Amino acid sequence: IFRNSSIWPIYPTSEKKKLTVRNNNKGDFEGPKIESYTFAPQEIDITNSSKVVTVAAHVTDESGVGDIPIVYIQKSSNSSATQQTGYLKRISGDAKDGLYEVQITIPQGLESGEWEVFSNSFYDIFRNSSIWPIYPTSEKKKLTVISK
Repeated sequence: IFRNSSIWPIYPTSEKKKLTVRNNNKGDFEGPKIESYTFAPQEIDITNSSKVVTVAAHVTDESGVGDIPIVYIQKSSNSSATQQTGYLKRISGDAKDGLYEVQITIPQGLESGEWEVFSNSFYDIFRNSSIWPIYPTSEKKKLTVISK
């Protein structure tokens, strides 16, 4: 039997209205740390052919990386026509200290200019996240694309 109630939500009637949760374990409440995030080459010419850009990330986490993000390479002023993507994969190390890499092909003839290189967050096994978005830690932050 259901009755309409004008009192919602219903709170405890006792004097104590909140639950205290204690956790004596050390726990891991920090997201993965991005030690480095780079791409190469830093300039490509796609006038006559497609080119491959390699994006690499060195990531550490106390409990271990659980979810690995997608990488985006795009010209921000025209992302719908230029966006290229790929998923990072661990190529060395382990979930607690690993090197991740992806190779993304930039098709011939797309728009020239300065393109962004970035990723979504990494997550550890407890769903703690790294920074978002992840941008290159190298001195050069954008990919130079030449197309004549």
